[in-house]
Amino acid sequence: MQRPPLNFKRILFPVDFSPLSVQTASFVREIAQHYKSEIHLLHVMDSGSSPWAFALLQPGMAAGVWIDVGLRAETYAVEWNEAKKHHEQQLKEFYPEHWQGLQARYVVLEGDPAEKILSYVKEKEIEMIMMPTHGRGSFRRFLLGSVAAKVLHDAPCHVWTDSHFAEDPAKESTVPRHVLCAVDLSPHSVELIVWTVAFAKQWNAEVRLAHAVPAAQHVPGQPDDTFTIFLVDDARKNLAKLQHRLGINLGACVLGGEVSAVVREAAMRHQADVIVVGPAEDHGMLGRLRSHGYNIVRDAPCPVIRM
Repeated sequence: MQRPPLNFKRILFPVDFSPLSVQTASFVREIAQHYKSEIHLLHVMDSGSSPWAFALLQPGMAAGVWIDVGLRAETYAVEWNEAKKHHEQQLKEFYPEHWQGLQARYVVLEGDPAEKILSYVKEKEIEMIMMPTHGRGSFRRFLLGSVAAKVLHDAPCHVWTDSHFAEDPAKESTVPRHVLCAVDLSPHSVELIVWTVAFAKQWNAEVRLAHAVPAAQHVPGQPDDTFTIFLVDDARKNLAKLQHRLGINLGACVLGGEVSAVVREAAMRHQADVIVVGPAEDHGMLGRLRSHGYNIVRDAPCPVIRM
């Protein structure tokens, strides 16, 4: 598992002009200023709404009538080009005061948003993507934008994302002072902890660890909690051994329960400003990112960085 060094020279900020993009801009500015990063503001015009796709759905086309299709496609193409110019201008006017003193690039592409984001990351050697999800309010546990989901799983670089803004905007903080590292005690935990400690040190932030023991989740009405207590205690001992190996002594929250619920509780208990989780690998952080990492992002009360 190779990850870029902890020095984000190039940050990609996908912008869809939604309220969440507006609020994410403050975080992008803070991170970019700290690392003196070049910011790539990218807007993708979804190919699903392109003139060609629209033309093919017209009643005349469905009936097999191809009369004046060339003229129709040409008309839509002109309108599409005008729309692209509009988005290019809109992107340049997207909170320009945020990018003063920073290098900023403005790019508008056409195609599948997730695919375009991922290909752009590889082409430009982006080191961090910063984007919100589309989960909002009480629906957050059921919604995770398909674009964010694919980027979270497939991006070869770090991904910063969250969906907590709509719940409690008053708690927004652009400077991380309390960092929570969600570990699963797999071999990758060492790299994850080392990276998190290094990241926190750059911000003079406190680090705490969180570990969930799903098998130790208490079942209401269960008369004997001996096995639950044993599993949690054993996990605490293993985490202490891991810290001893690394020569660190960080506070840790080890609880029995569903992974995302435990991480959320630990984040709220310790007023975390950001949660760090492992990469989307089959045997990485907490198994597959799709099974636990997505839930952590949905339920998190603060931003999440996926290594």
